[in-house]
Order: sequence, then structure tokens, then C-alpha cells
Amino acid sequence: MHQVRCSILHMTCLEYLWVHGSLIDAAILSHLGSLYTLSYLFIETENTAFAGVPPSHYLPSTFPNLRHLTLSPGVSAPDAFLPLISAAPKLVQLSVPWVFQSNQVLTGACIEVMLEHIRSFASVQHFSLSATEGFIKYTRAPDTDGKLELFPNARRFLTPLLSLGKNPGGDIPGAALRTLDIRTHFIIILDNAFLRDLARALPRIERLALIPACAPGPGRLAVSSELVEDILTFDGLIPLIESCLHLEDLKIAVRSGFSDTFDHVGARTNGWMRKREATARVRRLELWATPLNHDVVPPEEVSSFICGVFTSLTRCDVVLYGLSEREVGRLQHEEVTGTWVSVLKDAAEVLAPHRSHDAK
Repeated sequence: MHQVRCSILHMTCLEYLWVHGSLIDAAILSHLGSLYTLSYLFIETENTAFAGVPPSHYLPSTFPNLRHLTLSPGVSAPDAFLPLISAAPKLVQLSVPWVFQSNQVLTGACIEVMLEHIRSFASVQHFSLSATEGFIKYTRAPDTDGKLELFPNARRFLTPLLSLGKNPGGDIPGAALRTLDIRTHFIIILDNAFLRDLARALPRIERLALIPACAPGPGRLAVSSELVEDILTFDGLIPLIESCLHLEDLKIAVRSGFSDTFDHVGARTNGWMRKREATARVRRLELWATPLNHDVVPPEEVSSFICGVFTSLTRCDVVLYGLSEREVGRLQHEEVTGTWVSVLKDAAEVLAPHRSHDAK
């Protein structure tokens, strides 16, 4: 271990480094932070040296040309390390693959703390946090049959995102963010008001994903153990499309319906978009959606919504949550999935000519 540390300390032209966190001490951190050549740093933080040492014992390092940082959390959560490199002026990509560790749990509070730190990186354009398959298998109880739980208070731990564009110094970190990709072991539940505020905070977002890290197996539906009324609806997506004109890839959980205050009948006749000049650039759409209720929302109205709002779509996927085949029986399972299949088929027929035209 000592020899490895000495070797790192004598490397003055490092560009790419993948290092175990147990090798990180004050001297190593200071050295790496002084290198003008270092652009990519991957740290596995299991049993790290800095895990047991308060961040105050380290001096923040500059990392003048660091562009890509990946932190794989173990005993020490990423928030213990991020303050030490907050000065990195050219950091473009921050990735956190949350691997399985028996004593480190991915919670809303963990995500909230990391998002708080992102506010200090004015240059970050891409942020991703994803629970790995091993972590998901560990956190699921044996008797849950692969169920995915709802996280109804998601807006609480995502709130730091709303202030990304509010910087007293005049910089606008939020305007730089192009990718926000958070994939957890639960279904992130947002409401219409929060998504509207998020759209205003991230005007240049290109890829937005707030979904579980893995879908249920073929022929199965994700399951929620509780009912939550205040869930993002179809019309809640419209302000996002109107405000984020660069958005091309969207993955998010919705309730299959419209809010009570939204005139979806009138919108189908007069046009779904309130800002007619807004042209949706979304090409890939993945909806984690509840089954469609014919009595509440006719399937043809959903097809009309998709075609009227997402005019540039090339791919649309739907993952159903809220039911399981074992609970409702195969006939009903096929019925609810078949309804969405019909919706997507109708939408594809309408959008196909536009895709052909774009291809030319």
C-alpha cells in the first residue's frame, strides 16, 4: 500500500486514474488536486482513508483540469468527498454508481446532500446517480416478489435542484446542466407543480431521467404498496416541454390521466401546447405509468396527447406500475397492457410520416 502511494506521488503527468479510496490521504489528495493533466478520476470509496477522517482535516484541492469524476460509494458516502474538490472549475461530468454495500443505504437524504453539493460546481453539465443491480437485489425483501416501492416525498430530496439557477454571484449553474439521471430502487413520485418549477430551473436540460434503475421482468408489472393521490399527470409534462426546448430524452413516472383543472377535451380540439411556438425535440420517451382507466381517460385521447406534445418522437416505452399479474389475474393483466399497446400503436401511425420526413 505504501509503495502504491509513493508511486502515485511521483506521477506528474497523470490524465486518467482509477484508484481505491483506501489509498487516498491528505498527501495524495493534494498531489492529485495540483495536477494540470488529470482529467478523469474514478474513486472506489469502500473503506476509504478519508471515511474515518473529518473533511476539515483535508485542504480543498483545486483540480484545475478535472472534467470527469466518478465516485462509487462504500463506507464513505460521496458527500464526504465532494467538498474537498468543490474548486474544480472545469468539472463537466459527475457520476455516482451506487454499488451494493451492506452498511451504506441509498436514501432520499443521501441524494439530497449530493444535489446540494452540485450547486457548488458551476461547470457540471452531466450528473448521474444510479443504483446498481446488486444493490437493488439486496434492498428488496424476499417476500416482495420484485415489487418496486413508491417514493411519494421525492420532491423533498430533489428540492436543491430548484435553486441551481439562483446564484448571488451571477453565475447560473442550472443553465449548464444538460443531463440529470437519477435511477433508484424506488419509483420517484413528483407532482405537476414541482415539475413546472424544475423545468424553470433547468432550461438547457437535454436528458432527464427520474425512474427506477431496472424494470420488472417480462410479463410483470411494477407494484406500489401504497396509493398516492398527488402524482404527476399527462398535462404536467406540458410546462416541461414548453420550457426545456433542448430536451431530447425523457424518462419519468406519471399517473395515466389529466389533472382536474386541465381541459383535456378542449386541448385535443384547440391544441395541446399553450405556447404554440414551442417545438418539442423529445425523441425518446419512457413513461412509468399507471394502467389506463377507460372511464376516466379514453385511450384515443392519450394517443392524441402523445402525438400533439411529443411531435418528434422516434421511440416511446411504457412501464406499468400499480398492479401485478398475480394480484389481478392474467386476463386483466393482458387487458391493461393491451390498452397501452393500442395507444402506442395509434401514436406510432400518426408520427410515422413525420419521422420519415425528418429522415430525409
